[in-house]
Parts: sequence; C-alpha cells; structure tokens
Amino acid sequence: MREPAAGTARPSGEEPKAVGEDPKLVKYFQRVTAELQRTRERLRELENPVDDPVAVVGMGCRFGGGIGSPEELWELLAAERDVITGFPAGRGWTEDQIYHPEPGTPGRSYVRHGAFLDDAADFDSEFFGISPREALGMDPQQRVALEVTWQALESAGIDPAGLRGSRTGVFLGLSNADYATAIREMPEDMLGQLSIGNAGSVTSGRLAYVFGLQGPVLTVDTACSSSLVGLHLAAQSLRAGECTLALAGGVTILSSPLLFIDYARQRALAPDGRCKPFSSAADGTAWGEGAGMLVLERLSDARRNHHPVLALLRGSAINSDGTSSGLTAPNGTAQQQVIADALASAGLSPADVDAVEAHGTGTALGDPIEAQALLAGYGRHRGDRPPLLVGAVKSNLAHTQAAAGVAGVVKMVLAMRHGTLPRTLHIGTATPRVDWAQGGVELLTSAVPWPRDGRPRRAGVSAFGVGGTNAHVILEDPGPDPDPGPGDRAVPPLLAWTLSGRTEQALSAQAAALHEHLDRVRPDPLDLSWSLATTRAHLPHRAVVFGSRPADLAAGLTALSTGRDDTGSATVAVSGAAVRNGTTAFLYPHECTPAVVRALATQYAEAEPFAEHLSACAAVLAGLVGWSLTDVLRGDPDAPALDRPDVSAPATLAVLTGVTRVWCASGVRPAALAGHGSGRLAASWAVGWLSLSSALRIAAGCPAGVEPDAVDVPPPAPGVPVLCGDTGRWLRDRPAEDDYRTVPAAESGSAARELRADGHRLLLVFGGDTAGMAAELPDGPAVLAVPEETEGAVTGSAALVRALGRAHVMGAAVDWRAVLAGTGARRIPLPGYAFQRSRYWIEREWTMPVLISDDPGTREPDRRSPAALLWALPEQERNDRVETLVRECLGRALGNGPDDQVDAEDTFRDLGMDSLGAEDLRDQLSTDAGVEIELSDVLNYPTVVDLTERVLEKLAARAEEGTLDEIAGTARSRNEVPESGTGPVDPAPENADESDGSLASFYIRAIRTGRINVALRLARAASETRDTFDQDDPRDLAELRKVGAGAGGPTIVGLTPPIFPNLDLPYSYLHAGLAPASDVWSLWSPGFAGEAPLPADRAALMRMLAKPLRRELAGTPLIIAGYSSGGWLAHELAAHLERTGVPVTALLLLDSYLPEEEMEQTETRSEFMREQIRRRDLMGMSLDRPDRTVTTSGQIAAMGGYSRIFSGWRPGPLKAPILHLLASEVVAGVPTSSEDHPFPAELAHRVRKLPGDHFTILSQHADLISANLHDWLAEVKPV
Repeated sequence: MREPAAGTARPSGEEPKAVGEDPKLVKYFQRVTAELQRTRERLRELENPVDDPVAVVGMGCRFGGGIGSPEELWELLAAERDVITGFPAGRGWTEDQIYHPEPGTPGRSYVRHGAFLDDAADFDSEFFGISPREALGMDPQQRVALEVTWQALESAGIDPAGLRGSRTGVFLGLSNADYATAIREMPEDMLGQLSIGNAGSVTSGRLAYVFGLQGPVLTVDTACSSSLVGLHLAAQSLRAGECTLALAGGVTILSSPLLFIDYARQRALAPDGRCKPFSSAADGTAWGEGAGMLVLERLSDARRNHHPVLALLRGSAINSDGTSSGLTAPNGTAQQQVIADALASAGLSPADVDAVEAHGTGTALGDPIEAQALLAGYGRHRGDRPPLLVGAVKSNLAHTQAAAGVAGVVKMVLAMRHGTLPRTLHIGTATPRVDWAQGGVELLTSAVPWPRDGRPRRAGVSAFGVGGTNAHVILEDPGPDPDPGPGDRAVPPLLAWTLSGRTEQALSAQAAALHEHLDRVRPDPLDLSWSLATTRAHLPHRAVVFGSRPADLAAGLTALSTGRDDTGSATVAVSGAAVRNGTTAFLYPHECTPAVVRALATQYAEAEPFAEHLSACAAVLAGLVGWSLTDVLRGDPDAPALDRPDVSAPATLAVLTGVTRVWCASGVRPAALAGHGSGRLAASWAVGWLSLSSALRIAAGCPAGVEPDAVDVPPPAPGVPVLCGDTGRWLRDRPAEDDYRTVPAAESGSAARELRADGHRLLLVFGGDTAGMAAELPDGPAVLAVPEETEGAVTGSAALVRALGRAHVMGAAVDWRAVLAGTGARRIPLPGYAFQRSRYWIEREWTMPVLISDDPGTREPDRRSPAALLWALPEQERNDRVETLVRECLGRALGNGPDDQVDAEDTFRDLGMDSLGAEDLRDQLSTDAGVEIELSDVLNYPTVVDLTERVLEKLAARAEEGTLDEIAGTARSRNEVPESGTGPVDPAPENADESDGSLASFYIRAIRTGRINVALRLARAASETRDTFDQDDPRDLAELRKVGAGAGGPTIVGLTPPIFPNLDLPYSYLHAGLAPASDVWSLWSPGFAGEAPLPADRAALMRMLAKPLRRELAGTPLIIAGYSSGGWLAHELAAHLERTGVPVTALLLLDSYLPEEEMEQTETRSEFMREQIRRRDLMGMSLDRPDRTVTTSGQIAAMGGYSRIFSGWRPGPLKAPILHLLASEVVAGVPTSSEDHPFPAELAHRVRKLPGDHFTILSQHADLISANLHDWLAEVKPV
C-alpha cells in the first residue's frame, strides 16, 4: 500500500496504473464524451427537416386584476369580465394630478381608468440573487419579466438551473421604459444603477444573465407588435439551429402617466378606459399592463424531452406598412399580405384556420381596416368551411402594448386546451364601417364551442405596431398526447412529495399554495409525487412529505405551512436547508452489527439493482464458502450466524456494495469515498480497484490463489478518489490484501474532517454509527446514516424512500425519475412558485417634464464645507449628527430600506458588507462629513459606534489644523488607485480616453484590439524611462499598511499584485475567519505613485520590501500571502527573509500563476488582460466613466517594470510550508491563468480548489480561504 504523507493533496502527477485511478484521465474522458454528445446533438439539429414544427411547451403571464397565471387568465375569460380599474396607487401619480374631463387640457388626461398590475412594485429580489439597492434601481419591467420567465419554465417542467450554459435564446418585446425618466430627484445611491437597470436593451440580457442562457438574446421594440415579432424571430432561430430552446414574450408596465397624457392629447383613448373591438361604440384604445412569456422548442425535441406540448407554431410572418396615409396609420394591404405570408409559411389555406385573435384596439380608424384585411385574407376563401371567428383579448385586458401579442397567443392556446372560443366583451353592435355581409368572418359576441371536428384546431394571432411593423402567427392544436397512458400502475407503499423554496418563508408559502391546489384539483398522489420531484427546481430550503394517502399529504402540508403537526407524528414531513457549494461523499465502516446488515437487506430487497447485486454476490460466495448468502441474510435456522466473523465480513460487504449500487442508481453519486478498516473493500470495489469477485474473496479470508467465479458487475463510481478512514490520508492505490484484514483503531473522525475540508458537505454513512459526528463537526458537513433509526412501522422499500427523501432535503441530487421509474406516474400541472415579494419603487411625486418651478429661490445657500457645518454644531448635536451620517451612509452602502435598523455595535462585515460596499461607505462618508475617510478606517473601526468616534476625531484634527472651510473634494473615488509607497496618487487625466494620445490610451487600445504584445512592449519601454533604485538605496519606498485588526492570531502580510494592483480591502477580510483573529497588513511595492523609482532588479525589490517588515513587525510570526501576480512577490520575499535569517511561518498563495518567459502573445494572455481592464474591482478603476482611463501612464510603466524583472522567474523550495488555494471556476472566455502557467504543485504542501474564479476567489470567498488556512495551520503546526 502506498499513501502520500499526511495532509498532502491527492496525487495527480504520477503515471496511473489503471485508467480509472487517474482523476485527470477520468475528467478528460468525461469532457471528450460530453463534447461528442454535443456534436451529435448539433448534427441531429442540423439534420432535422425544416418542417419540424415549433412547439409551445410552457407559458407564464401576469396581467391586471391580480391575474398571475394562464389558469387565472382563463378563469377571467370564462367569467366574461374585464380588469379595468382606476389609476394605481403608490406610483407617485394620482387621479387628482392627471385627470381632467376636458380633452386637450395641457398636461392632463381625460381618461382615469386602465388595466394595471396590482403588484408592479413588488419583487422577490433575494430569489434571483439581486441586492435590494439594485432591485430598487431596476425597471419593474425587468423584475416582472424575471418572475414570469421562471413561471413559464416551471409550466414546461424545466428546472431553470439546468439551462445554465445552454443555447437557449431570449426574444423579449419591450417598448416603454419610463421608470427612470419619471424620476426628478434621484437618490444618490442610485447613481450607477439606473442606466443599466432601465435600459430596454439590457432587459433581455438580464434574463440571460440570471438564468445563464447563451443562445441569441435580443430585446424587440416594434411597439404593439413587439412580442409577436419576437415569437417569429424565436421560431426562425430554433429552425436555423441557433438555439435549442427559446423564450419569447413581452412586458409592459406604466411607471409614469405619460402615455395617458400624450394619447389624450391626440384624443385616441376611450374615455371609460375600455377597448371595444370592432364595435359601433368603439371610441379609442385603452392602456393596460402585463407580461407574458412562452417557452418554445422544436416538436421533436419536446417529445424527446417529455415536455408538454401546448400548441404548435405552424407559421409566422412579419412585414411593414411602408408608406401609408400616415406614420401611425394602419395599412390594410400590408395586413392582408402578412396574413398571406404566414399561411404560406405554414403550408395552409385560409380555410384551414378556424379563428383569429385580432389586434382589435377599439379605434374607429384601425378596427375597420383590420376587419377588411381579415375579410380579404380569410373570409373570401373559406369554401364550405364555417366562418372565421374573430375575437380580441384587449376587451378584457386593455392594450398591453409590448405584451399584447403574447397575450393573444396565451389566450388562444388556452382556448384550444379548453375547446372554447371566449366571448369578446364590449362589442354590442358591430361597426357599420365594415361590410360584414361579404361573409366568411364573424365576431365572437358570445362564447363558442371549438371542437376538433376531425382536424386540428388552428388559429391566427395578429399584432400591428404603431410604427408600421405587422406580425401574424398561426397556431395549431397538437392533439392528444402521443405518450402512452399510464397502463399498469405500480404505486409504491410510501410516496415522497417534495417541495422547496429559496427561503424558509417561501417553503412555507409553497406548502400553503399546494394545499390550496389540492382542495381544488384533488390530483392523483402518485402523479403529484412524480410532478413535484421531476418538473420543479429543487431550491435550497427543502421539505419532503411522506405518505400514501391524500390525507397524509394534507397533514404534512399543514405542518409545513403553519408549523403545527396535528397528526401526532413527527415523521410526516421533514424539512431543512440543503448544503450548498459542496458534494456528496460515501463512508463505509469497518464493520456493521448483524441487526444493521439485516435491516439494510430487508429495506433494499425490493430494489432491482440490490436484488441483482446480491444474486451476483451469492454466486461468487457459493464457490468460496460453504454457506448460502441468501440463507444467512434470511436468518435460516440451518445457516451460520451472521455474527460469526467469517460470515459477517463477506455478508456485510455484499450488502454494503448492493446498497451503494442502489444509491448510485438513484442519482446520488459520490464525489469521494472513505473506508475505515475493512470498509476500504467496499470503497475499492466502488471505484474499480477491485472486482466484486476479488473483494468478496478477500472478505471471506480466502488466499490470493483462490479464484472465484467472475461476475460482470461494473463499479458504480470509477475514478472517484478514496480516503483511508484510519489515517485521514488519500490513497494512491488499493491497499495490500493484509491491510484490508487489519483491525483498525477506533474511528477518530479524521475522515469526516478531511472530507469536509475537501469540500464535501453531505456524508452518507453506510451501516455505521453517526451519533458522534454531528457533535464533533458542529459546522458541518451534513451526515445521514444508512439505515436510519426509524419507527418500527417503517420497513422495506418505504425506509429507502424515506432515506432518499432525507438525503434530498440535505442537498443530495436524487434522481426521482429513476426512483419512480416503472410506476406509471404521469406529469400533472402544479401551482407556480410562491415568490416572497417586497416593494421596490423609488418614491417621487409626478410632475410634467415641461413644468418649471415657480419658486426660483432668493436665499444664498450656505457654502461652508460639510466639515465646517458639522463643527459649528453644539457638541452633543454634532455627535448625534455624525452618528446619523454614519448610519445613513452605511444603509446606502448595504442597500437597506428606510425601515431597516442596524445595531450600533454590529460589525459591518456581520451586516453583509462586501468590498464594494466598504468603498461605497468610505466615499459617501468622506463626502457627507467633509473629512478624508480611508479604507483602513472602515476596516479598523467596523461598527457605527467606532466609526462615529473616528469621524469625530478627524473633524477635531481638521479644526486644529484650521482646514475646516476647505471644500476641496476629499472623498477618494473608487475609480482611483490607492497610493503606493509614500508619494501621492497620480490623478487620472480628466479628459483621457482612447484617443487622447497618452500612453494609457495607446495601452488600452492595444489590449482591446487584441494586440497584447504591443501593450506589453509599450509598458516595458515606458518603464525604461523611470528612475530605479538598487540594493543599497537608503530610502523607504515600500508601504506597509494595516488593513485588519486581529486578536492575537498569526500576522498575515499580503503582497499587492504588481500586474494590475488591486485594493487592500480583499486581504482584510481574511482576519476575521481565523481563531483568534489575525492582524492583516498589505505591502505595496514601490513605483506605483507618481514617478516613484522602480526596482533595478529583484534583489533590490526584496531588500526594499523587507525594510518595513523588519521595522514594524520584527519578531512577529509572519504568514506571507500573495494573490494573482502578488504570488511572485510573496514567494520571492519569503525566500529572501529565510535567507536573511527571518523565519516565515507559512506562505499562502491565492490563485497565483507564473510569469511568462517571453512577451509572446497567447490567447490566454490576451483574454486575461482584456478581462483585467474590464473588471473595475482589480484597480478600483471604472471603464464606464468617459472621463477616466483604466489607469495612468505612470502605473502602466510600473507594471511594465515589474513584468521585466520577473520575466522567466521560477520559484524554488522554501523551508516554510506552502498552501496554494486555486479558483475552481473559469470566467467565460478566459482560461484560468493557473492552468496556463501553473505554479509548481510539488512546491506546495497543500493545493486546494475553492469556489469562485480568478477575480472573485478573494473578494467573495474570503471565509473559505480563512477556514482552509485555519485548518491547514492546525494540521501542519508550523514553527
């Protein structure tokens, strides 16, 4: 047996003895297999015939009157009601401000009704991972589009998480974005949020970003036809193979009353706020709000993926009015042509279409023109077919503009499903401006049954944009589901009904919604179990209700939604928070008690994989021992006792490996395995180190010369790493046979600790005792015993279902499709997600943009500085005012609401402040208080009380200096690089851009255009013009800054990267994660301030960097840390300190890479540097401000100098232990630098991968860095 030294990383550099043993080869083959699968899918897409119809597989919508789903829309249509109300409350504009009965009154509307969303301001920001501040600045149309998209994907049975990285397209109609334009007084902390949050072009991108979609993404603005044009483009994209799934829809929310005022001026609105399509009483359109989203897929894909096919998009077309009687006047000829084009696209004749959902705005001009086009395009060519039936959902919902087309599609899909064409409201008498006597077209003045009549139902849907863009699509009823019926039903004795929510409150609300759904629908319990488990996302807060009857489900849902369990049983439902950012590991004990072995054999006996496995084991053992495995497990009187050692070992192995097969077949596959003592036999078989026959032979005590009958039982987890539970070390190879038989020491918990440290957050312990693990590892991982100690009534397969349910709640990826396979379960509709919304609306009072204040003001404002104004207050009032300022600035930095209270002694970090938030607090407080606040102030005075005292100290210092009245801008923008050394920061050129002729402009241009070698040569050439210092220079040019105060822990010194130096702040977040907390210092290299000299060589640099350490930290145990290129400096400085007699406790490298030997351009370097200048947090710079360049010429020259002296540098061995923490995620389009130029792994004592990418590992995952550093230091115990 060969094992690495304790605590070392799993080996990856040796030549493996078998393919399955080498994780790199396994990953390679997995990647090749995935790429081959993608190639096959792409070929299949391209080979599909062009006439493969596009299917609607999911729908979501929200409209006025509280309509929150397609089902609720149908209830409205069936009830023949509209949703017209008065102006909405809470938007800053009221009837008193807007309404005037006299048409033409400037700045007023003679209409005071419409169809409005009751909850337009409400949004579940936490669900989508959006901060409160960002949500507040977002156009509510973006927020509603996110929620409706989720709803549509749910209705399709698609887990949105599974779409991340897929070629899913977004085609979103949006034509009105006035949330930001209505703001007259902008909250200061909204700067930087409103532009992106209110850009219509970004709305579709927001969907792609949140859901991780990588197909075509575009926002469509053709006014009223936007969403139908988007549908047409989505179908084209699907047919062309540009995307495999598409989202098409539209959204409209009226954040201001401008549309009412503008169209009232034109007298184009119906005074009562109701559309009266094709009516003699038509007197104008009416405005409504809403959103609709369709999920589209090619029919062949939908059938293969078992998605519900709600309708087929047989054909579509778009065109333009061209020159008509006016820009906004409809063109009947163009409308007739778009209908003909859509029919041709579908390969249908006009007689093949039964009904049309018309544009039908209710205007005296537009409706007659549309009716004539319908008569010409459909009515005259019907032969003996019944008349075309025409309706318009605008009579119910008003004109929802960009959402109008998709509203019509949703209505017609629902009509097909229910076999009824709903009545169009408010028609009364048809308009006399149309010659209805031509025949062939009738208005839906009453609801009409819509039978299939031996042929598919078909309907057209029209939408015509005010700017002249016309769209027409043709829908077809897909007919009955071709999937076979359930046939023979095999209902398990125990069912698991799964629920989840993003938060605990959402989970409770989801349970209540499902309970209400049960009362109305009474679904089949098995179908409900299948649908909940296989067609819904499994979110972090989870619950499973167990039972076999509807009453069991109702009781469990009551317990979850109310917190009360009225059943008298605590096991009806289980709930909890799933582990995040971790994987699952299996643990096997040295031995199991006979009772546990028999319990497992009984519980899993009905599972097909287990029965097959046990049969194979019995066949092998029959040739090795003189007893029957089946008889032993059954407890046959003539069979030997299970507690006999020579019987227990092979029988236990057979059962544990069988149980492993069942769990793997159920989707719960391990990322690591651990075996204690003889438990390593089960682990060795599972990864393929031992065949099942060999493992059983060893367990039975037979020598190597005995060859049992071979059985073909493939290992369920090939290539998975194995941990020795006895030593806590990772195994390179299978142990020697004698080691398997060695009786180990008592389980110490080292395996669980090592698995936790390696990122495994869920441990499944097969047959072992887990009682002490939870107490020993209070901070995780989650531990599940298999089997559990359950009630005596829970036996057989029911115990397996319960165990899988508990594992699911803990976060295991249970494959419920596999678990419920063969039961005959079918998919059924479910209620949508219960969003937990909060109000996000920038409060303001409406004023017309043209109005000018009638009070220009005559009082001269007080022009004293904020610092002078504060100092002029009485002392107590000043103290109170400064504390209020600190609280206000802190609230804005955190994105808190006005009612959110902060305890004065809570630390900013505990309140959730990140690096950008700390910078925000620094900048805002510097401006509001008029004193210079440093990042170190925010870090070292991290509570409201402490920071208030610090501001007061600085005010007193300003007063003593006599500089209170200076109104110079003291707040340092986050767009400026912190000073380095002792010199000031070079101010960024006020008007610098890519064409200002500066070195910075040429440097940026070279990077952006992909000429990285040119940029590097520019930087290095510039560095040659700078003064340098040598080893004997007496000056102190390196700056050591304390960025985090500790409490007796080891001192960390972080080296700022010389290539794109970042702020101090990320290093500071390391101190709180250590116990006791550490002092954290940042060490800035010389040359980045002004024209400060650069080091002549590495030796000069090291002597200069060591000076402040010897002066300030003499005798202090040091941990030297380096992030990114800072790793070069950190490693070289540690070596220099060791050579000069200064002990180094440890070296911490954070996603460091090696410098390139030459300046040759590589794609990795090109993408990496382009990403660097795109990332504002690397240098505290921002490219979205036209008055700033990414950096100054002096800083570029400094980077060039450091690049030159480190060119070709390679690290050597150190006495100090090295921990290298690597980012596991790759920024899209940017290969990780550590893979391109890796630090030598053999130099590090431990290498681990953490969540995050190169740019977020330090700023967002400092807690994990601290935890790994803490555990590693405890392990290596450096001197």
